Amino acid sequence: MVYLELQVASRDNLWIHFNASYPTSKAEPGVNARRGWAPGNPSYSRRTIFTLRLPTRAGQIDYQFDGTWWRGS
Repeated sequence: MVYLELQVASRDNLWIHFNASYPTSKAEPGVNARRGWAPGNPSYSRRTIFTLRLPTRAGQIDYQFDGTWWRGS
């Protein structure tokens, strides 16, 4: 497994986070590319997530992009 993580932060608690993990086992790249990343699904060979954290008065909001869609939390 190869794991890469990059985080850019600022003093205002606004940061962009990128992480990618690539299992060393072979998988089906065509199927993975068509279906995208599925959380907790071991049949997917690659996971790449971009996270943008925005500060708010109530705390913070995280927006994650996994290659197919954005998700707010």
